[in-house]
Amino acid sequence: MAQNEENQAWDAGHRLWPLPKLPWIMRQSWTDVLFIHYPIRIDVLRNLVPAGLQLDAYDGWGWIGLVLFNTEKVSFRGIPAFYAFPELNIRTYVRTDGKPGVYFFSLDAMHWPTVILGRIFCHLPYSHANMTVRRNGESITFGSRRKQEPSIGLNCSYRFTSTTRPDLR
Repeated sequence: MAQNEENQAWDAGHRLWPLPKLPWIMRQSWTDVLFIHYPIRIDVLRNLVPAGLQLDAYDGWGWIGLVLFNTEKVSFRGIPAFYAFPELNIRTYVRTDGKPGVYFFSLDAMHWPTVILGRIFCHLPYSHANMTVRRNGESITFGSRRKQEPSIGLNCSYRFTSTTRPDLR
């Protein structure tokens, strides 16, 4: 499939700028997603984020996001797709050159190759963790414990309170 045809297969109408002209490198989809956001004073957040990034604020506050999900069908160009695995990240929202982005404080994943590749090639703060995701009807139970020190953990249960967006694949 030609690059333009491939890009047209993805719904990009929500984007504020066009998709890059380069061929895609990685694709992934998520399931069982939970976004939890906590307000944080901008001056406190400013001390945690590199000076070259502009903080994205809402109602005068910065936000720390805790995001839990299962990655599904992770694939890199030319490499068979990985199996599904859980992931947890702690992030805030930033801008650079007028474009919105995400600054990761930490990313925990159960999939060891993702941790290694993310650290080496993307310079992301990945940690390896033991993780579980269990569904019971509408409820999801998520557990995570880092394998290295500090051995940070999270256990929570949640259920969906809104419908999901259609799959953009």
